Amino acid sequence: MIKLLDNYYLKGDANCYTLTQEVKVKDKIEYRAIAYYTTIQDLITGLIKMKSREYINKIDLQTIQEFKKYQEELLEKIKTELGSLDEIKI
Repeated sequence: MIKLLDNYYLKGDANCYTLTQEVKVKDKIEYRAIAYYTTIQDLITGLIKMKSREYINKIDLQTIQEFKKYQEELLEKIKTELGSLDEIKI
């Protein structure tokens, strides 16, 4: 498993890539599948979209530029975890 962002991880098998989330259940850490993807790029894009929807639901944004900046910051955090991923765009 590869850490992507906060408590989100990338997991893979012969069929797909899985976005998983680390959750604590009764003093035990579990990893729950959030979504399945055919490419790593799709998985990262999906994570950014999911986190963006959560963010826009919590925060009162004034401009689209603020929203875009948040998405770019997420991508930079993921790039820091994984190394350079220049081909991934949001």
